[in-house]
Amino acid sequence: MRNLLVLYLFCVSLSFAQADTGDSLHILLPTDTVILTINDAQQKLITHTIEKQQTMYKLSRFYGVSVAQILALNPQLKETALSLGDKVTIPLPNRAIRRFRNKHFDPNKFLPLYYRVKKGDTPYGIAKRAFRMPVDTLAARNDLAGGISPGMLLHVGWISLEGAPRPKGKFVPTHPLAGKVYREKQVFLAASKGKKIRKQRGAAFWNKSKIKSTKLYALHDYARIGSVIKVTNPMSQTTLYVKVIGRINHRVTPGSAKVFLSPAAAGYLGAINRKFYTEIEYYR
Repeated sequence: MRNLLVLYLFCVSLSFAQADTGDSLHILLPTDTVILTINDAQQKLITHTIEKQQTMYKLSRFYGVSVAQILALNPQLKETALSLGDKVTIPLPNRAIRRFRNKHFDPNKFLPLYYRVKKGDTPYGIAKRAFRMPVDTLAARNDLAGGISPGMLLHVGWISLEGAPRPKGKFVPTHPLAGKVYREKQVFLAASKGKKIRKQRGAAFWNKSKIKSTKLYALHDYARIGSVIKVTNPMSQTTLYVKVIGRINHRVTPGSAKVFLSPAAAGYLGAINRKFYTEIEYYR
């Protein structure tokens, strides 16, 4: 009987893994199936399949996470362009998981959420440590008479069709390029470790363009070409981590320029004028 149960759950898991997610108007549909896994960093993850008109910003708003958090798990994706059928790994916050039902629970507004068992899991660990629920509750929702095995799907809760509850306080949308900046920050922190950080203060320049571009780059006189520098705009209180691709051409850019930025980089920092004050950190 246990072997039949495992075979059944394995077949179900295959069909679930192939399920699409949402449509052009909705992130999730009542017919969707949501499967959750937990990685070594104890992040709860789901996989979302991109449909028409779904954007990174919409995913961010719906699942209640930042664009940077999504892109950090999906380095193969572009910040501003998603293709139909793209598989996006989403870090699911705990507040997005409805663990228990009460008298006001409306099943028409929620989808069941399933956890895929991995090697080394125990019912106690899944229930108490991962999902903060009694083991009896997990057992009641799933037939655990025969134990658990890797690949099994366990019903652990629900996810709202209306999206994750908003965190307390004002929700601030994340810039579409935040994921790229976040990754460059990790490069800066790793590469600068043990090196002397040099600091500059002064003017940043950029050329305004009607052509929209998402390319982030900087020209700098001293930082090693190919390295990442830290540029802060004190006025907007925004910090950018950006790669240096060359030296400043002072024949066309004033000699007072400490850094020259691409339009996307300047836009990220909230620049309005062609010249603005910045604080820079770099290493050689």
